Amino acid sequence: DEAAVEETHLSAWEYYPKERRVVMADNPVTRNNRLVKLCLEEGARFPEVIYPTVRDDSLADFQRIFRLIDEGKASVSADIWFKATAKNPEHCERISYTSLYDENGNLVKAVGISQDITNEKMAERKYEQAFARLEESRPNTLGSFRMDLSENRVLESRSTHKNVLLLAQEGTVDALFSS
Repeated sequence: DEAAVEETHLSAWEYYPKERRVVMADNPVTRNNRLVKLCLEEGARFPEVIYPTVRDDSLADFQRIFRLIDEGKASVSADIWFKATAKNPEHCERISYTSLYDENGNLVKAVGISQDITNEKMAERKYEQAFARLEESRPNTLGSFRMDLSENRVLESRSTHKNVLLLAQEGTVDALFSS
């Protein structure tokens, strides 16, 4: 259903490594996408045609995706930042591929899916900045922990004290507070 695809901001395509080309799914997300238009240009070699649009700090991860596909990895995923243009701000996409093989085990194609996760990444960046300010404002704190109380998990721990970090290694909130 086109509405569901548009709501999730998912793009899907098939990548044919031998021919270095893609076939895009026709949906509202891909229909007006500038990267899709680049991929479909006559003679475009994929993924090389996309390299100029990828931010410098994401290019190695983007290239690694295709190296791993070529090496036979069954699935691969990475978060890739794309450069801003006159019409579009910079954005981050979670790109995932699943490779499909013939009966002899030869790679036929890889099915690709991407989802715009820019808002998620911006929220992470904002959290990290706030956390850094909090740590700077309290230099005598033994440690800081980020927890998911509904799942009883310690998600992250930070400390300059080895023993405090050891307490959090168990991974559960109960274990952390019973120590």
